[in-house]
Amino acid sequence: MKRFAPLPLFLAAALCLLPAPPLRAQDGAESGSAKPAPADPTDPRLTFHAAPKPLPEGAQTADWPRFLGPADASTTPETKLLKEIPAGGPKIVWEVEKGDGYATPAIAGGDVFFFHRWEKNETIECREAETGQLRWLCDYPIVYSDDFGYSPGPRAGPVVDGDRVYTAGVTGILACWSRASGEAIWKVDLVQKYDLTKGYFGYGPAPVVQGDLLIANVGGKGAEAVGATVVAFDKTTGEEKWKFDHLWGASYASPRVAKMRGKDVALVFAGGKSNPPVGGLLLFEAATGKLLDEFPWRAQDKFSVNAANPLPISGGQRIFISECYTEGGVMLEMGEDGKVTPAYKAPDIGVHWMAPVEKAGHIYGFTGRHERTSELFCLEAATGKVAWKAMPNLSTTLDNGREMELPAARGSLLLAEGRFLCLGEFGGLWWLDLSPDGMKESSKAQLFAAPHTWSPPAISRGLLYIVQHERDALSDKKPRLICYDFRGE
Repeated sequence: MKRFAPLPLFLAAALCLLPAPPLRAQDGAESGSAKPAPADPTDPRLTFHAAPKPLPEGAQTADWPRFLGPADASTTPETKLLKEIPAGGPKIVWEVEKGDGYATPAIAGGDVFFFHRWEKNETIECREAETGQLRWLCDYPIVYSDDFGYSPGPRAGPVVDGDRVYTAGVTGILACWSRASGEAIWKVDLVQKYDLTKGYFGYGPAPVVQGDLLIANVGGKGAEAVGATVVAFDKTTGEEKWKFDHLWGASYASPRVAKMRGKDVALVFAGGKSNPPVGGLLLFEAATGKLLDEFPWRAQDKFSVNAANPLPISGGQRIFISECYTEGGVMLEMGEDGKVTPAYKAPDIGVHWMAPVEKAGHIYGFTGRHERTSELFCLEAATGKVAWKAMPNLSTTLDNGREMELPAARGSLLLAEGRFLCLGEFGGLWWLDLSPDGMKESSKAQLFAAPHTWSPPAISRGLLYIVQHERDALSDKKPRLICYDFRGE
């Protein structure tokens, strides 16, 4: 299998974000009482290219309120999307220069909500979905540097629920904002309130809304001491409603609520910085916080984390979890009493952070800790049999004329209209037809050539939103949020 050239070539081309006109810091930001900036039609970070095509007649559309979409499963019910990706990529509607961080945008009601770090401020901004025009922004100062030299910005994307937007910053600031105005409604400093320990890469999991609750993997102290591993807050006030204390720390997998055995069950795949390493899956009655069961599943490696979201399997009786360092994957079977037991183990399926997707009794995703060792896989959900492994690839010409073969590597999948949209780690985009019989690349394009394209794509009303986190080696463009016209005819 062809592989790409050494990463330093890209890292040299993807330098740190250069100075640009700053966003406006607001008075009172430290106390959470920020006043939103007015929309600025002369926004120097925004480039508008062209209006998108009209929505096709009869097209079904949906919001994208959280980083894995309306069903929290990397799927969308949208229809009449672009059937083939043009060789040069879909047409760009607008793009906006971004700061640090790995957050995916949320889209709801014709607005895009984006969370990133601009200079020294974590910033939440609202933009009009079809034009990119700034509606409001709020920010607050943070002090954070990454232990391993990765981005100092937020990892978790915004969560939209009704008239509110929730963010979880890299330093552990959990905040609620007015969707209409950007006014700060409440905030909780998880470090101060729960003595949250700094993770290897800062705080990373997004919260999940369930009824009147906002459920967060706050994190215990690891093997050293018990802490507030999972906390449910009143989503309107930020008041603590229930809490579960445990050794397991905050992971980089976000909590998920699924209907299991007829109950709303909160699934929290915990496990962060600790020595010795501890972590695994916690299962709760979502409304009450009653623990149903816990299943230890963590690599026997101090420098490891759990990062891939748990995957509930159709039927409401099984959950698939996976980590990429030593243990791989395991399928858990839930009994009537809420207890789980392993149905089988899948040691060769080690998902790093990319959420696997279920389709027609099979699980698709990327296994592998590193970009050079990753593979796209198909796993039979009932038995654990690996049907195949493969890797989408793209041939790309860099600005120096050099030809390179760029794989999807640790890519992201989005299931739409029965096919998989795949965003590769280096900026490639594919339509893939995946089945137990194999992989077919139906169309593809290199959108840009930049490493760390780790945020999954988002789609709403036929517009595709992709985040470029490093400088593009093809166009030399800085990190940006890009809106593509993905509407079909």
